[in-house]
Amino acid sequence: MANAPDAEGIIEWHVRALPQGRFSNHVYQKLKPRDMLRIEGPFGSFMLQPTEAPIILVASGTGFAPICAMLKAHGERIAQRGAVLYWGGYRLTDLYALDEIEVLLQRYPGLRFVPVLSGPEAGWEGRTGFVHEAVAQDHLDLSAHEVYACGNPLMVDAARQVFVRDNGLNEHNFFSDAFITRRLSSQEMDHNSPEPKASSQGQVERV
Repeated sequence: MANAPDAEGIIEWHVRALPQGRFSNHVYQKLKPRDMLRIEGPFGSFMLQPTEAPIILVASGTGFAPICAMLKAHGERIAQRGAVLYWGGYRLTDLYALDEIEVLLQRYPGLRFVPVLSGPEAGWEGRTGFVHEAVAQDHLDLSAHEVYACGNPLMVDAARQVFVRDNGLNEHNFFSDAFITRRLSSQEMDHNSPEPKASSQGQVERV
């Protein structure tokens, strides 16, 4: 869900199309205007904390959606505290909302953006590798920060472990959005996440 609270009840979703994705195939191949969908949540567990700490936002793939919602709802407050958004994908096309991010950057000067690609991209001169590693390299001391992470659960788990162990982040200042759905095959894995230590852990299909 990528929208700020809307009095008219309009909901914006970011849905990644997957070859074997039961929901994404329904969305892209069968869903029609006025069709009914039953959903749960949001439950309000992933929210901006009422502190003055500087902020690191970390997303992979469509994990950008909840962070986008947070920026739309609280962008001015986030920018005042000082924030950096890291968004990782395999290819540049995986970072599908760059125009929207550019609008946010112009609106909130206190927000910075670092795109990270883990796959080959002709002419790319930006950051490469895993998105959480870029954060760890740029912010050696995270002891005063809050981190908000969304996306592939393998990335989220790796970010939590690395930031707490190596960068001094207080474990209570790491906030993440949990995606719960079916397991995916290895072919469907999000490319911008660490190699899984146990392939059976799988990945979520973000909706």
